[in-house]
Amino acid sequence: MWMTRNVLRRVKRKHNLWNKWKESNNEIAYLKYKRQANKASKAVRLAKKEFERQIAKNIKKDSKSFFAYARSKSRVKNAVGPLMNDKGSLVSTDREMGDLLIHFLHLCSRKKTLITSRPLNSSFMDTNMNNYALLILHLILLDVKCRS
Repeated sequence: MWMTRNVLRRVKRKHNLWNKWKESNNEIAYLKYKRQANKASKAVRLAKKEFERQIAKNIKKDSKSFFAYARSKSRVKNAVGPLMNDKGSLVSTDREMGDLLIHFLHLCSRKKTLITSRPLNSSFMDTNMNNYALLILHLILLDVKCRS
């Protein structure tokens, strides 16, 4: 756990000073709070850095902790939508969102070269949406390429 006693004490002090400032609405109390908030954020940052350094150092002995921590830091989104079409209405069914994403890919592919060697068409999407994840990957990669 990265939260040490010192860090916890600084964060609690920051919260107490925040409450005192809100009650008094005093400039001096605000300056005390701000100084403590800076100290607390610095302590949190250093504690996390040290924790990550320790995990990386012990990767040979305890790889499970390293990969569990790395997995907890990933920001994977499992779902897409609802999306807005050209008319401004929300589209929420998988089929409609897939068609909308394919349309977007075709518009982008006219401006820039597609990342894949073959263009995507509506036959890419089968009825049970097995290739939905692959389509999302293509969309993300193409969006990055179109923005550059």
